[in-house]
Amino acid sequence: MNSYTFGNKFVFDNKKVMAGILFKLIMSFIGILLIAQLIMDGFSVMTVFIPIFIISLFIPKGAPTLQTDILTKVSIENGALTISYMNLDRHDKLGIRNEYHTILPNQIKKIRYNDKYSKLQIVSKGSVKITYSSNEVIEKNYQDSDEVCQNILYLTDEVREPLLQMIKSICDHSTQLQKR
Repeated sequence: MNSYTFGNKFVFDNKKVMAGILFKLIMSFIGILLIAQLIMDGFSVMTVFIPIFIISLFIPKGAPTLQTDILTKVSIENGALTISYMNLDRHDKLGIRNEYHTILPNQIKKIRYNDKYSKLQIVSKGSVKITYSSNEVIEKNYQDSDEVCQNILYLTDEVREPLLQMIKSICDHSTQLQKR
């Protein structure tokens, strides 16, 4: 079998919480100014507690990262490794899309596998085709640029060993699977 489909974990920065960090820094500066005012003018309930209460209402809450399970298909087609992410939302305001990564064996630059997290990292100079829900299609070939494409796969128990064997089988001798 040259195709494996599984739920892959994607981790994104929570932009609201990141904006909240900047908000907290600004509020800390305002807090320092309030303390300076307290020292000069004396203690007042209105000066201390009401601004703190109002500020606490606007602080974004949540985890610093968002985690999503995405249906992922990894296969070998015509001698190339193909990684497909279905209905992926990267939280970049571009919407839901399908991404199809095609990587020839000689385009693989590095493969690492972390046994503790069941995490497979593939760094390559392959190509990607992105199809948005608006039917807009964008294609990018990393072979022609200084950038590399990085695919991170969190492997489930069912697909871990067969998928690693499949990827080892297409790697050329200069690229070895590094285990950590």
